[in-house]
Amino acid sequence: MYRIIYDSIHNRLYVADMNNYRVLVFDVRAEGSIASTLCDNVTTGISNGMNASCVIGQPDFISSNSNTNQESFSSGPRDVTYDFRNEMIYVADSPSNRILVFDVHDANSGNKTICGTTTPGLVMPSGGNGLLASCILGQDNFENTNSNTTSEYLSTPRGLWYDEADDSLYISDLGNNRVLKFNNMANISNTMSASFVVGQGDFESSSSNNTSQFNLACPNAVTFDSTNHRLYVSDNCNNRVMMFDFISITSNSFADGSTNVAYSQALTSENSQGNVIYSIINGSLPNGLNISNSGVISGISTQAGTYTFTVLATDDNGDMGMISNNKQFTILITASGETPAPTASLIIESNNQYTIFKNVSVAITTQYAISSINKMILSENQNFSNANWETYLPSKTFTLSTGDGLKTIYVKVKDEAGNTSDIASDSIVLDTIAPYIKITNIGLISNIVDAPLITYYFTSTNPVIKGITEANLPVVFKYGNQVYATTAGSDGKFVITLKDPSLVNGTSAIDYYAADLAGNRSGAKQLILIIGERNFPDWVLQELNPVKVVNNTDMPQTGVVEPITPDSKAILVKVLVTDDQGNPLINADIVIDGSSYKTDKEGYINLTKFSDKSVALISINNEKLTGTIKNNKIIVILPKTGNGYPILPILIVISLIGALVIFFFKKQQKD
Repeated sequence: MYRIIYDSIHNRLYVADMNNYRVLVFDVRAEGSIASTLCDNVTTGISNGMNASCVIGQPDFISSNSNTNQESFSSGPRDVTYDFRNEMIYVADSPSNRILVFDVHDANSGNKTICGTTTPGLVMPSGGNGLLASCILGQDNFENTNSNTTSEYLSTPRGLWYDEADDSLYISDLGNNRVLKFNNMANISNTMSASFVVGQGDFESSSSNNTSQFNLACPNAVTFDSTNHRLYVSDNCNNRVMMFDFISITSNSFADGSTNVAYSQALTSENSQGNVIYSIINGSLPNGLNISNSGVISGISTQAGTYTFTVLATDDNGDMGMISNNKQFTILITASGETPAPTASLIIESNNQYTIFKNVSVAITTQYAISSINKMILSENQNFSNANWETYLPSKTFTLSTGDGLKTIYVKVKDEAGNTSDIASDSIVLDTIAPYIKITNIGLISNIVDAPLITYYFTSTNPVIKGITEANLPVVFKYGNQVYATTAGSDGKFVITLKDPSLVNGTSAIDYYAADLAGNRSGAKQLILIIGERNFPDWVLQELNPVKVVNNTDMPQTGVVEPITPDSKAILVKVLVTDDQGNPLINADIVIDGSSYKTDKEGYINLTKFSDKSVALISINNEKLTGTIKNNKIIVILPKTGNGYPILPILIVISLIGALVIFFFKKQQKD
């Protein structure tokens, strides 16, 4: 592993796995997140020892070949960086003197063409081929590996950094002792030219002889501070880190203006080292206003309105190229004599679609007030009935009305002059009810007990499990670090096979749950499968005698054994016998409805018949008694002792949670 980069938008981690000539992609959402599929692999977020979801540079997870082509790395990737704006990753294939650019947009959004290459986005390679790179920097094709010293070519590139604010890429070109900056990556092209060079006086020089405030020698890692427009470079051969300040626009806002009134505002910037020229690159100035090369916006506006635009400040450094900084501004022009009303906007829970809490956070922002905003009013009713004006706050907690469903909050603000804004609103779905989940079938076993903990004896290591939950919800079964996931249909039914990998012979504790889009999870439930007849306890084998054990491979989805009576079914319940103090009755001889039992060393017996409608004829230690079976209990009234006081009742209680259930099925005949 050489370098990692985190994609905070999709919660993915890209890892440059140098010695295996590949880049691995991990889903690092919060542990236990809603199950999702990435590169055909289902994950529920980060966990210890987790597998990668995707691989770049190899056709699969077990290959580690090197090559110089469009889908491979000639040597281990030295660095990787993620392009948040354009959904691409840049990988430094250093010995081949090139940067490979891979399109990693969400595959669900369809194909995308970049640099003339059409790709489906981030997917698992197929057909023995790796994911194709879309573009190449530093070479004129995917097969060449020449080093050169120009604005287009590279020599042993090492460090990479993408600046989202400026849509630019920085490359530490180690062999040429320089750092190159590439602008406008949204319009990337193969072998595009760099716009600026750091560490050399021009694009043709590569000297490392001068240890000065200007030069670099063997630059490696590089990072950029977008806030302060500052570049950091590890100057390896000079044993130092260099910091370079680039031009930065320091103006923060412009004054509002009025129609038919002269207007003049000047832009300011800092850290320029050449000739600075200002221009408008997006949006438009108010009618009648213009910007000069020196950054003065002036003129007489003839039309009222709100005008938003982006200013570009370009620092021209001659042979070193040009470096720039841009910033967005807004100017409000009002009609002469007009007092504009303020505007308001509202955001609930940071634009989340769902909430599980009635108390939600709301953010209220305002603009364009002639005087200060001092009042606001919020309500779930558009006419603001039963709501009152209150002191303006940019954020507050709002309590939603009772009942799940779509909730809309409305807001108005008022300034000190009495001007009131139009109504702003935002909506969110309140969902406070956790979904349910129930297993209905395990293989051919039906009538599954619905309890937080259930234990079944089984033969197959790949059980097919059916169940029901709410419509279209993700369903997750988790065995250790392994996650098995599926999605319920529109009728709420789901089917999932626990395989790839298979479960093991022995005891497998499997947690399972359903989760809705709001983040509610069904209550914790666990299925314990004891797989393989050799793993059954003695008390189970004794109850099953005489029976014939069925080979695991002959009956992959049935019960444990073949019965003497075909198609019969028996329920085996483990019952604890105690006195009224809860003390187990150990090694006690018991007869219930003519069947003899003996409690074990822990006070348990195993009943194969149990009904609330029957009356038990019970003998404890050779004394005949009568017991009534009701509400899952056998209550036995013992006779009075010699002193006339009765012995307190003994309770034989069935354990409802964790009840052990065994089903017997007829072996299926072979064709």
